[in-house]
Amino acid sequence: MSQRNPPIASPYKDNPVSGLREILSPTEHHLPQFRIHNLAGDFLLWASMVMALGAFRGIMIWVFRTQMAESSEIGQIARCFLTGLRFDISIASYAVIPSLVLTILGFLRPFGGWHSRVRCTLAVVLVAASLLVFVLDVGYFQEYHDQFNHWIFGLIFDDRVAIARTIWRSYPIVWISLGLVLATLGVVLLGKRGWFVISNQIPMPSFIHRKWFRWWTPTFLVGLLLLGLRASLGSRPIQMKDAAVTSDPFLNKLVMNPFAAFRYAVKDHQTLNHARGLSMVLPDGDVTGAARSWFPSADSHADLDVLALKTSGGSVTKPARHIFLIVLESYDSWGLHPDCAALHATDRLASLMNAGVAADAFVSAASGTMPSLATLITGLPDAGVHINYQASVKHGLPTDTARIFKRLGYEPRFFYGGYLSWQRLGDFCNEHGFEKVHGGGEMVDGLTGNEWGVDDEDLYRFVHDRMGEQPTFNMIMTTSYHPPYTVDLAAKGFPRDRIAGELKARGFSEDLIRILGHLWYSDKSVGDFVETMLSRFPDSLFVLTGDHWSRRSFSTQPILFGTRAVPCVFFGPEALRGLSHPPKIAGSHLDIVPTLVELTAPSGFAYHSFGRDMFDHSLPQVGYGNHAAITPEAIVDTRSDGAVEDMVGQPANDRVPAAELRQRYRQLHALSWWRVMKNKNL
Repeated sequence: MSQRNPPIASPYKDNPVSGLREILSPTEHHLPQFRIHNLAGDFLLWASMVMALGAFRGIMIWVFRTQMAESSEIGQIARCFLTGLRFDISIASYAVIPSLVLTILGFLRPFGGWHSRVRCTLAVVLVAASLLVFVLDVGYFQEYHDQFNHWIFGLIFDDRVAIARTIWRSYPIVWISLGLVLATLGVVLLGKRGWFVISNQIPMPSFIHRKWFRWWTPTFLVGLLLLGLRASLGSRPIQMKDAAVTSDPFLNKLVMNPFAAFRYAVKDHQTLNHARGLSMVLPDGDVTGAARSWFPSADSHADLDVLALKTSGGSVTKPARHIFLIVLESYDSWGLHPDCAALHATDRLASLMNAGVAADAFVSAASGTMPSLATLITGLPDAGVHINYQASVKHGLPTDTARIFKRLGYEPRFFYGGYLSWQRLGDFCNEHGFEKVHGGGEMVDGLTGNEWGVDDEDLYRFVHDRMGEQPTFNMIMTTSYHPPYTVDLAAKGFPRDRIAGELKARGFSEDLIRILGHLWYSDKSVGDFVETMLSRFPDSLFVLTGDHWSRRSFSTQPILFGTRAVPCVFFGPEALRGLSHPPKIAGSHLDIVPTLVELTAPSGFAYHSFGRDMFDHSLPQVGYGNHAAITPEAIVDTRSDGAVEDMVGQPANDRVPAAELRQRYRQLHALSWWRVMKNKNL
């Protein structure tokens, strides 16, 4: 037996010169060994990739283990790894294609030594790319609580310089880079040494000299490759929906490896922005049916703009002279929870809530700043199509907020603490009717805050200095409560000593204290601004909301409400005098503008909107936005496998018609997708 299966390395081991000659131009005698050598090399590279991806999954689960549900047991973790193995097999199969294709063709015609060099180069590239992606994925998961998803396209559409500066300030980039280089070199050297040892121990079966082995093995390898790419023996390959194999959302997020997650993020982005993207928003594709569902009393459902036409019932309050719609960067609802009152980070907004009218349950339009702003600017729900880059809406929309308030006699103005070139925000505001658009570049000589904009107080001071007697509608977007959190908190008066005992009791790290301090600064600045403007213009009306949740929380397992909800506060003692509103209010960004119109417009004023007046007692209190439908009693994740919870995180399937709310969410956003990607005609 030992004579029939000699080690493969023996022909080259004793004579390096002749061995090199054989590798570069193998003789017919050594070709079978050469083919086995290539097969073994490809298999080892493939297996190493699979093991590395599985090991990284384990590392991620360990690093972020505090986010795992307490109910998760070893069985669920096992399902996470087993299903993840299928995704790993698929990615590893794609990774070895360049070398495996040469191996398959080598059964027909040998390629000599450069085949080995291709495999070696491929191995080095895979090691370097994998280590880099693993490090990036850890940071990405820490920030976005998910592996690579649609937010990865912020590198394309966002301010790349600001992103780079934020990363530079937030992480030890030099040391991380040095570590990656050393780790790559170490893994490559160990791999080469390991391959040298293993290759000398590969047994040589006798059948490799037979003709059937030469002709049938390529066919077998092609079939094996296809099976690996599909990672499935069934009728369809493994897909993203297969990742939801546990009841723990955290584990489900780690079923896919970062390469698979990025692949699906790209695929979904491309699909959503093309004609077939409608199926991603509304699986049944029945956009006409969606229109009938949302506008059941309409005579015709052929024109979306006609369907969105509304008529004001007439305001019961005196119209405000100045309206301020203030969008606070990352200001979500967790800081306003009673459990957080002892931290005094949101005292000012809490005071305005108590004195004004606040929505009990309110969600942002999206999970990011620009898509949420786009909804507030255009009046369209966020359908994930980057509306600020779509040529189809460059000439404006009937639902544009600025155009509506211009017709009501207000000068529409937009103020942003950062540069207006960000996400082409300045051009976007001009295209949609804002007559004056101001950015951080003209507020101070240089951005006084972080890479994203000026300190909030400088933004508010700029707005204050440009106020006059002419009625104005002002949309304001702040920037200070944003990484890398560089406001001088001590100079601003952050009362750290006052809350030191509470911070210690909660075990706050220095990083979390710094983040809390920036929330306090954002809250203080807006409170000071409202107080100052109200003393100057007592009949002003303020609406304060957040653009999205901050992705920061005191809890390692934030509830659904915590990851979707933002505040919505209407304040103005004179402007809201005599207002009657429902005892419980729910809504989303989409509903702010129609509510403001109904507080301002005369009876019979015609305007277009897909939202609703939140103060109308006759309408259902439901808000749709950020992949959620919310009522005063519960919040529904609109994904098919999403959670249904009350406001404290308890299951609430029995409190709301979850299936109906999910369908209505899809229909509403499908109408928006159609208006942007097609036109108004159905």
